[in-house]
Amino acid sequence: MFGPPIVIVSDATVVRLVSTDSIVGGGETTAVEVLVPKLNVAQVLEAVANNDAISIIPANLPNGS
Repeated sequence: MFGPPIVIVSDATVVRLVSTDSIVGGGETTAVEVLVPKLNVAQVLEAVANNDAISIIPANLPNGS
């Protein structure tokens, strides 16, 4: 079970989406490559090492979206 959500990086930038097909697994995997400020890298690596759930939420959406 996960704890309450927290913001660990407020100014990351999505660099690209990476999609791969897997013959062995029979499915598709999509990953997001993000650019994280150096100040936040340790926090992100700690979250990944702890198998924390990580969500990417768009911060700037055009009006009407």
